[in-house]
Amino acid sequence: VLYFPLHLFGYLLLLEALIRLLVPAPQTGTAAALRKARGLAFLLLGLLIVDRQHAASLILAVLFGVAFLLDGGFRLAAAVVVRFVGWQVSLLAGLFELGFGVFILEPYPTLYKGTVPFCIGMSLFLSGCALLRQAVRFRHLPPLTNPVAL
Repeated sequence: VLYFPLHLFGYLLLLEALIRLLVPAPQTGTAAALRKARGLAFLLLGLLIVDRQHAASLILAVLFGVAFLLDGGFRLAAAVVVRFVGWQVSLLAGLFELGFGVFILEPYPTLYKGTVPFCIGMSLFLSGCALLRQAVRFRHLPPLTNPVAL
């Protein structure tokens, strides 16, 4: 049983997409183009979420699954090739994203009806992990250090 208000979330995505597409971007060039592309992506996702057809759930699952697979693959490649500070954590995050992408593409638990709630939950989880890592970094700063200058 699904208790998540998907259609409300879809309408909020549509509203954000319209704002991104209709309000002029403060930047120019590549930043403005990326803003418009993000608005178009949100518009597509919002329309697919609001649509009550079964095919929309399948399309959303494929889009989210491929996005997680691509992002995980790029994160793995960057961690293996560049070997920056903290590359091990990035490598584990890439493996986690690859696993989640495969999980989203599999129809087992919810037959694609739970794709959007799973992805929202995953984005909240990953945002929380990033905030926790940032908080730990700020906690280890020496006293009287300006974190904005970092």
